[in-house]
Amino acid sequence: MRRRHATGLLLAVVIAAIVVLLPQSADSVVRAPRRMLSTQSVSAFKVWARQHVGAGQFPSLNKIWMRESGWNRYARNPSSGAYGIPQALPARKLGQAGGDWAWNGYTQMRWGLRYIRSHYGSPANAWHFWQTHHWY
Repeated sequence: MRRRHATGLLLAVVIAAIVVLLPQSADSVVRAPRRMLSTQSVSAFKVWARQHVGAGQFPSLNKIWMRESGWNRYARNPSSGAYGIPQALPARKLGQAGGDWAWNGYTQMRWGLRYIRSHYGSPANAWHFWQTHHWY
């Protein structure tokens, strides 16, 4: 009986830790406008990003974000805590682009493009840096 209690307690602790580490509650995703949830796909993200960086810069951006997150708006690096499509570190930095940063890929991409422009000038320059350092 003692072993079953310890296993249950361990499971409760693990679940509590996961909940604490999640960027938002499941309720916030449920409350998201349906039109936003329906357009939150990798293909829609890529169309939006191409429109914002141009066809010439998009291949570089695509290479970075494919390697960083696979364009997954919920991607989290387990060792660093980097989060979202651009892998912001710390994750809360994404909040500079909007309060819906935890689930909205467009908010994450806006932040990511600002970051790239301010640090590297362009996705091509960021990609060049990424190739050397495997981060940007």
